[in-house]
Amino acid sequence: MSNYIQFIPKELLRDIVARVAASSLTDYINVKLSCKMLKEVAENSCVEIHTDETNNFINRCLENGNSDALYRLGMVQYFGRDNLDLALKYLNKSASLDHVGAYYIICIILIYSGDDFIKGGVDFLSTMKMSRQYRKRVKFYREHLIRILGLISINNSTVLRRRPICCTKNHKLVTRFGVEDDEEDYYVFCDACTCDIEMAYIFAMLPPL
Repeated sequence: MSNYIQFIPKELLRDIVARVAASSLTDYINVKLSCKMLKEVAENSCVEIHTDETNNFINRCLENGNSDALYRLGMVQYFGRDNLDLALKYLNKSASLDHVGAYYIICIILIYSGDDFIKGGVDFLSTMKMSRQYRKRVKFYREHLIRILGLISINNSTVLRRRPICCTKNHKLVTRFGVEDDEEDYYVFCDACTCDIEMAYIFAMLPPL
């Protein structure tokens, strides 16, 4: 899509995106996630959404049960804008509406936060992956995150500079029997190892250290 967009004057693109933002913040989010060029245009100072409008948007999402828009905004704020406070504000609101993708990103943030936060992330993520119902949804939202990371510019210094390790005991990975072929995690030893495997998918999308 960006091959066609590059021929449209930037001034016209800014006007189009501003009109989208004024009419629908959900569509505005989708524009930002569609390609890197539109993300840059959408983040132009003439287009960016003001704080009071954002708070109104959160309230409308809660009223309408639009947890997915909050989840997507949280992802962009954390990975693309390096704004932890705003990311957690969106993600916590989305999680309050029982959005599994929001739970997943919160786990990733906890693991990246290090120290005592890692344990919380490991406990939460491993619990989801032990459940057949949630394990498949974790896979879905991991793949969604990977697609998004391929579209946006990653500007979070913590994400770019750190590769947190959940298991510090140097376990050898062993086969866990009884796992269906489409559910992954064939080789696990402990909850922390499970999370290390999960984080490895994300690390593979990041620039080398």
